[in-house]
Amino acid sequence: MCDCCQEASDLSANLLRSTPDQVAPYLSYIYKKEELDLLFLLSGGSLSLAEIEAKSGRDCTLLLASAYKRAVVDQEFDDQGNLVAYTAQTAARRINNMATFCREDWEGLPDEIRRTLSRWHFRQFVEMKRPLGYPKVAAKQNQVLPLEKVIAYMREKTDRVWVIPCDCKSTWETCGEEKRQFCMEFHAEPNTPVGRGLAREITLDEAEALLYKADELGLYHTAEAHGICNCCRCCCYPGRTTLELGYKGLWPKIAYQAVRNEALCQRCHRCVERCPKEALSLEGETVQFKAENCWGCGLCQTTCPAGAIEMVKISNAN
Repeated sequence: MCDCCQEASDLSANLLRSTPDQVAPYLSYIYKKEELDLLFLLSGGSLSLAEIEAKSGRDCTLLLASAYKRAVVDQEFDDQGNLVAYTAQTAARRINNMATFCREDWEGLPDEIRRTLSRWHFRQFVEMKRPLGYPKVAAKQNQVLPLEKVIAYMREKTDRVWVIPCDCKSTWETCGEEKRQFCMEFHAEPNTPVGRGLAREITLDEAEALLYKADELGLYHTAEAHGICNCCRCCCYPGRTTLELGYKGLWPKIAYQAVRNEALCQRCHRCVERCPKEALSLEGETVQFKAENCWGCGLCQTTCPAGAIEMVKISNAN
């Protein structure tokens, strides 16, 4: 999954302190009453199923299954892989899950509250990244890849793919629904959308077709160890955070650059319209290229009818 919700939620373990003051009256929209009761029980730390049931005086099997799926709680396992306990998740994780997978509940919130939550959630993500420094931020080796390269990356790295809605687009909401359904996971780990049973497994051929569709819609591709995100210019958390923290070109890593053959250019200007980073612009009828703005996503290349653009690997990129 995109690391936005997981890493942002690690800032605070306290439900109310990790939620904007304006949101407190709306907790009943975000949580069911029995979930709030469960979070109160877990406020002192992780508990086993038996301990939760002893404290609550009821059978909690179904409640915990639902709360896990809704990212209200996480599961803990011992060294043998046995489920041994549950721990409370923060409001950040639940809000992200709500926006991504419980759209009816999310859209039931007042517009201003949704905007407040979106802004707050993004700030959580930025401020979590800020103190880490570049090496830790880049540990998952996020990189921007052109279409043909990201397809090759996927086929090399995994034989299983799950697709989920994009949490950045779902929470920030600038893009329409048609651009949300393209994020891909490679692993079925606990406490992720795949582990919670929220993802749909697809074949590698189906995943490749989705990558082509994402490219057609103007989404650029970022790959990392656990999967692939198909990002937009307006919502992407890493894409916006890297500019704020001064990591542009390093995280996500820029590995390719567009090279134009002016003699082949047909002046259709489709590349200018498609570029998500304003590396291409018009001066009269002439296309101008600002190399410092290019992220190497290849959207210009895949739209050029004349084959006038080539994606060239940057010499110092691994």
